[in-house]
Amino acid sequence: MARSTAPEGATAMPYKLIISKDDRVLKEHLLPAGQTLVGRRPHNDLVLEDPTVSGKHAIIRVQDDEVEIEDLGSTNGTYVNGDPIARQELQLGDRMVIGPYRISLQLQIQDAWANAGSAPSVMPTYFQETSRGVLGQQQTAFIEITAGPNAGRHLPLTKVVTTIGTPGVGVISLTHRLDGFLLAKVEGEDPVTLNGQPIEGSVKLKDGDKIQMASIGMVFRLEQA
Repeated sequence: MARSTAPEGATAMPYKLIISKDDRVLKEHLLPAGQTLVGRRPHNDLVLEDPTVSGKHAIIRVQDDEVEIEDLGSTNGTYVNGDPIARQELQLGDRMVIGPYRISLQLQIQDAWANAGSAPSVMPTYFQETSRGVLGQQQTAFIEITAGPNAGRHLPLTKVVTTIGTPGVGVISLTHRLDGFLLAKVEGEDPVTLNGQPIEGSVKLKDGDKIQMASIGMVFRLEQA
């Protein structure tokens, strides 16, 4: 179980919450190691000011590379990916609902490709593994951008997790695991399609798969070392 404060000298995991309401992104909230109290009252670490949110609504705990959320007996409940929960471990991209707020768990973006205008941009994101071990080097991959503001560019998938998109518009994640690469939709109203079919949950990618998110068209390229 996570402690309320991180040990001296420890580095907090680069997790963040993106909080939306009425289809509008309100703010980002960095998640430190330890616990984050969520509720309506001002003593909480994350204050959500709405009468449908309980004064002490939920608690989010971060320890190493694990994140969990626990409902604290709130009146209207806490939901993860549409289901009411009492206590649940969270995965990158999970979407929580507390009152009228939609909250997405993401990684802190370290770098971004600048892009003029309001169209989605491509944003590589780095996540340091702490307990799953070093990924094998048997596979290398990249995303070929075929449509959108960055058409013609290649995005090497050298990180454990790479996100593509803009919060509030649409975001997908590509996760490098020992057995391959997984695609998941993180947020956005428009469907994300793989080879013309909307995706649900996480799907394993193969060389040549075509991904479409809003105005961004992509092809997944896999190379054997």
